[in-house]
Amino acid sequence: MSALGHANEGSRSVLDAKQSIDYCAAQYIQLFQELRASNQFRAQQECRMESHHEM
Repeated sequence: MSALGHANEGSRSVLDAKQSIDYCAAQYIQLFQELRASNQFRAQQECRMESHHEM
């Protein structure tokens, strides 16, 4: 294999690694947003419950 071919091979694996990291980050962000949304929903439910108790 030529030096150029070897360099291309190396950069491809770096690119693959970056893509997999980007994919993992996207999955993590999506999970975090869903978690935050469900937490906000739960907080709203609890607020409503508390306001009912005060009445």
